Order: sequence, then C-alpha cells, then structure tokens
Amino acid sequence: MSSFEADDLPDLSAGSFLGGRYRLDQELSHPESSLMWRAFDTKLHRPVLIHALAPHGRRTPAVLDAARRAAVATDSRFLRVLDAVVAGPGEPASWIVSEYARGKSVEELLETGPLSALEAAWIAHEIADAMAPLHAQGVFHERISPGTVLVTSTGNLKISGLLIEAALHPRPGDTSRPWPDREAADVTDIGRVLYACLVSRWPNGQGHRPSVERATTMSWGLPPAPTDAHGWLTPREVRAGVSPALDILCDQILAQVPRYNEVPLRTANEIAQSLGRTLGSADAAADLERRIRFPVGPASRLGDEPWHSDEPSEPMAPQDADQPERAEEYGPDEEGYWSPEAAAGEWGRLPGPVPWSSNNDPDTTQLTPDNWSEDDNERELAKARPHNRRWPPFLMAAVAVVMVVCLIAVGVRHSDSGASRGASQPTAVRVAHVQEFDPVEDGGDAKENDEQVKLATDGDPSTAWHTVVYRNSAKLGNLKPGVGLVVDLGQVTEITSVKVLLVGSGTTVSLWKPTHDISSGEPPMTTIKDWTRIAEESGAGTTATLKPSTRVETRHLLVYLTELPPKSAARYQGGIADIAVTGS
Repeated sequence: MSSFEADDLPDLSAGSFLGGRYRLDQELSHPESSLMWRAFDTKLHRPVLIHALAPHGRRTPAVLDAARRAAVATDSRFLRVLDAVVAGPGEPASWIVSEYARGKSVEELLETGPLSALEAAWIAHEIADAMAPLHAQGVFHERISPGTVLVTSTGNLKISGLLIEAALHPRPGDTSRPWPDREAADVTDIGRVLYACLVSRWPNGQGHRPSVERATTMSWGLPPAPTDAHGWLTPREVRAGVSPALDILCDQILAQVPRYNEVPLRTANEIAQSLGRTLGSADAAADLERRIRFPVGPASRLGDEPWHSDEPSEPMAPQDADQPERAEEYGPDEEGYWSPEAAAGEWGRLPGPVPWSSNNDPDTTQLTPDNWSEDDNERELAKARPHNRRWPPFLMAAVAVVMVVCLIAVGVRHSDSGASRGASQPTAVRVAHVQEFDPVEDGGDAKENDEQVKLATDGDPSTAWHTVVYRNSAKLGNLKPGVGLVVDLGQVTEITSVKVLLVGSGTTVSLWKPTHDISSGEPPMTTIKDWTRIAEESGAGTTATLKPSTRVETRHLLVYLTELPPKSAARYQGGIADIAVTGS
C-alpha cells in the first residue's frame, strides 16, 4: 500500500489561491501522491508549477525536505525549485513551487517514434552534463526518465523532479542506498533515455541487469527492449540505421561488460565527455524546436525503419522501378559522426521532387522534357513571328553618335580608375602561422581547443576553431575579457582589412596589433594589455570585415572574440572558420 493512500489530498479548484499569492490555473496531473497545477505567481507576475501535498501527510515533511535540498541545482537545464511551504492554519495544502516551462516531455515526443541520432545524442548529453556537477556534491536524481525530461517550446532541455520524484514515489531501500549505487542508477537511467530516443523501446530492469520477468510490460508508453543472453540488444540490433558511434556508446553505458572490448562508462561526466566528442559543435535545439512547433504523426514520419521483432508487419509497397532509390542526404557518416550541415536531421529532408508549374498561372501545367515531342517543336517553330521593323536613317545615325560618345567617356574613366587601382591594388596576404591567445594573466588557461587552431586558416570554411562553452554570460561567462587567435604574417605588412568567417551569429570580434615592436618574430602573449585595438564589429553575423581607420603596419594580428553567440539556453560558444588578410 502506498504511504499516501491514507493521506487526504487537498481539494483544490481553478481560480483558488495558495498563500494568498499563487493562483491555481490548470490541474496538470493527479497522481496518488500529489496534485500538480500550473499556477500564476501574482507577486512576481510569472507562471509557476505547483506540487500540492496533503497538509499533514506522512510523506509531506520528507518531500518538502527533498525540495529544499533540490534548490542547490541552479543550472538552467533544471526546472528549479523556488519555494517549499508548510501548510499554515486554514491552508488546504502544503506545496512546492517550481519553475514552469512550456513544452513536451521526451515521453510525449517518443509517441511518434524514435528521434534522430542528433536529437537523441544531444538530449542524453544535456542530461549527463547537467547531472555531473551534482553527482560531485552527492546529489542524485534517481528518477531520470522520459517523463522527467522536458523539451521546451524553444528546443531547450529541462530536467524536472530532482530529489522530489524519489521522495514522492519511494522504493524499498532508497534511504539506505550508498553513494555508488545512487550514481549508478542515474547513469543507467541516462543510458536508458538515450536507448529509448534511438529506438522507441525501453530497457526494463534495474542497474545493468535486464529484467526478463518484465519483458512483456510497457514502460513510458514504449514496448520493452528485446534481450539475449548478453543483456539488452544494442540499438542497431533493434532498429536499422542507428549511428554506430551511438550504438557503441549506449552499450558502454548499459552493458555490464561492453561489447567490442570497449571501456564502460560509469559516471555522468564520462557520458557527457564521450557524447561531447561525438557531437562536436552540433546542437539539436533548433531541430527539437521544430519538432515541438510542427509535430508529425506516426504515419507521416520520415525515415522510420521497422523494429526487429517477431511481430508481423505490413508488407512494404514495391518501389517504382522507374524511380531511382533516393540516397540518404543527412545524418552521421559510417563511423557515426555527423557534420554541422546534418543538424536539421530528418526535418531537413524533402518528401519528394517539387512538381513543375507555370510561374504565373497555377492552373497551367508546364510540359516536362519527357512529354515534349518533335511535333511540339514543329508547332512551336511554326508560330507566327512579328514583321521586321525598320528604323528611320536619321534615328540610327543619332544612336550611333551617342554610342561613340559614351564609349569614349567610359574608356577615359576606365583608364583613370585603372591607373589609380594599379597604384594601390589590395592583395591577399599569406598567413605564415596561427596560434591560440588565452593568457593566464587575463584569466585564461590556454585550453581553448588548441588542436583546432589550424582549421581557422586552412581555407576551408566548413572547418573551424571553436572556443570552449561558457555559461550564464555571452561575455565568456564574465571569466576573462576575451579569447582569440594570433596570426603571423611572416613579415611587416601594411594591412587594408581582415575578413573573418565566424561560427554563429552575435559575435563581437575585434582586430588588434602589438602596441610595441611590430616587427618582432614573437608576438606578445602575456596579456591583452600589450595589444592595441585597431578595428571592431559588435553583434556580427557569420562574416565580419575589420578595416583599420588609419594606416597600419604590423607582422602580427590578433583576432579577438569578446562576446559569443548563444549555443543554447545560458550557454555560449564562438568560433572562427576562416581568416583572410588583405594588404597593400
């Protein structure tokens, strides 16, 4: 019997108030342990989420205590606890106030089938990355599931129920479980969410051991994951087309002994780092926002493959023999990694060729080349042409005179402009060397992805150097004034402009030269104070052209980023894809 079954839950109605402040607007769920309401904070004028508890329930003190301890989670990826209130005299309930966000749970998203590889990897990475710092403090969720992970209407992730869900729905032995077991539960649950996102199946059981006796049950609206003697089948064994990299990573998390002699992943930090390397700079927030805003039904989803199961399936319609098989145009490569261009996932795929139509008349069908015949050509050629028209001789003479005068004028202007350009024609300047600029004296640590630096001058705009990810402020988390790349031109050169291709939009980028000794073979690398700014562009898009206002000669240039574009909610990251220097 649940400990709440003897407790009388409060009798609440829409429009009533708690604490004279929180107006109850809509009941969202009515589980046996609490009432969940969307409410409005009339004091701070914002929507909130309310867990209403029995005012004197046996579990109420433990749940309120859990809510207070959950308040340590200040990361924006959590639905943060704002208050926990014990029922006062005459109050119908005790309650917990949390942030409210519009969106859908992962459980709801999976109702239409698996997510794309990018979406699945990004969701699991965000959960692991958010939980890792809490694990270091001994704080564990213990109820991570598709039902406690929310995707907001802007495509960002929110984790709900930290500590509270475990207190609301206790399991035998919860209070006596040691730290390693609690951590293992969270790690396994992160792996199970990743598994579910990839194949729309749920790995039943506790820890790293599948539960055979529950093989016929459903979890989170999903059929159970199939098993063999080794444990749960890997995602690629369940559904065709799963990324090999994610298949191996999922097995590293969930298997007691991972296949292929891979190293097991047993901490949230290890999962976050592994997924971070797989994702690179890819971000699924835009994909998930489209999924929320433009939902699709199971029958209209693109690219879903049938599960490998013993259940009979409908035969597939034969493909038209005259229609070539459409090649995959998105997704990871054969090793399971994907390029930033693949970030749109299945949402970037077109359902088919666009039919031909007239530009002006929607009811007119334009003939395709296959329908065009020789008779059509003959009829077209036989159409009446307009009669030739002759211009009067005097008009032709006047036109000729005007053309001669114009040609002379254009020739003189071209000659003058050509001479002036020849005297100061800008030329491309070769970059001899590039290096990271992140001085310790300015608060840096010289760890801004140094292995990517060469990608900023390789001439390929599809590759880039990226900063690390900063939190809470676009100004590099308010940790340092900026970070950038120092370019060595090989010799003192007069600079006309520097064109920078940037990653993302909203970067503040500036151009600097050494304050002293512009001809030295070694640039100043101790602090930004040894440099002088010569150009800047704020809030730049993907391209910034930096032009010094006065004549500048130098051997070294510093391309310096002081404000970064958003990567997701409260996270910022910039990058440089190419640097092109022009001199005279």
